[in-house]
Amino acid sequence: MNEKNLLEEALLKAEELEKEGKKFYLDASEKAHVPSVKELFKQLAEAEDLHLIKIREIYQNIQQERKIPQYIPRISKKKINLIFDPKELETVASVETELTALEKALNFERKSIEYYQDLSERTKDSKVRRFFLALVQEEWEHYLTIFDIMEFLRDPSSWYTFKEHWTLEGV
Repeated sequence: MNEKNLLEEALLKAEELEKEGKKFYLDASEKAHVPSVKELFKQLAEAEDLHLIKIREIYQNIQQERKIPQYIPRISKKKINLIFDPKELETVASVETELTALEKALNFERKSIEYYQDLSERTKDSKVRRFFLALVQEEWEHYLTIFDIMEFLRDPSSWYTFKEHWTLEGV
């Protein structure tokens, strides 16, 4: 299989992966009870849309044998920022449902990272490699954000202590 065919096939699979991710995040957002978790899933679905647009753009450029953009530093311009409110946990009897969904999301992001990393190593085109590495970077950001909210749900006070760098000086 030549480089162009390999890349086209990889991009089609990447497109399916992003569609699957978007569907998962939208469904999870509907089911989430904790507002910050609901918002996280919505933002992740939006990020998957942005990835899809870029993947399709690269695919079309390859199909039409046009140049691939010179340098792709980021796919999503917007960072995922969440505000966690410990009062949110008081409104929910159990966060187990959210933690289960977040665990699945973590696995989904991990698989995406591995897939895009593998593609970056297999391609000979440096611009395409950079594109896949940009996707790896963004999926890592998603992974860490999901991990962060899981830590918050499991133990909000420790999460705040860690994030705020609280210390007892002079003790």
